[in-house]
Amino acid sequence: MEKSTESKGINELVVGKRVLVVEDDEGLNKLIQKSLRRAGFDCFGVLSGADAIERVKKNPNQVLLIDQQLPDMDGTDLIRSLIKHTHNIIFVAMTGHGDEKIAVEMMKLGARDYLIKGFDLTDILPMVFKRVFSEIKTENKLVRAEAELKKLGAAVQQSPVSIIITDLEGCIEYVNPKFCNLTG
Repeated sequence: MEKSTESKGINELVVGKRVLVVEDDEGLNKLIQKSLRRAGFDCFGVLSGADAIERVKKNPNQVLLIDQQLPDMDGTDLIRSLIKHTHNIIFVAMTGHGDEKIAVEMMKLGARDYLIKGFDLTDILPMVFKRVFSEIKTENKLVRAEAELKKLGAAVQQSPVSIIITDLEGCIEYVNPKFCNLTG
């Protein structure tokens, strides 16, 4: 039997509750980190896109909170650059001023949420990240379940025993190749 070369799911690599805050306003960056740490997240902060790229290259297993306006690039450019280096970028976008075009672009790039900075930002961020990590956990369970179903399907297909599956009324829904070989 061949070993499975299936890779882990898209989000399978995200572990723990690591958040990288990419915000150029140092005071706001620290405030966001403090708010997220109080909610049980492991946070780190960087002040530029280049620093974020370096950090993600060293440790891709984190969820990013990305400000749209950074001193060296904008958030969409940062995401495009990161996607080139790794397919597993999970992020939440934020900006100081709402722009529907940027919001749509960030969502197309895979943003889990798009937030407008406001007086309540540090209050809503823990809820947003709890939801994001919950989604990741659910997606990982689904990926693992699909992988197990594929293994089970392969085992049924390759079984040396004849297998037939019927519905409750006795109508045949599936037979494996061994059944076909035996019955013609």
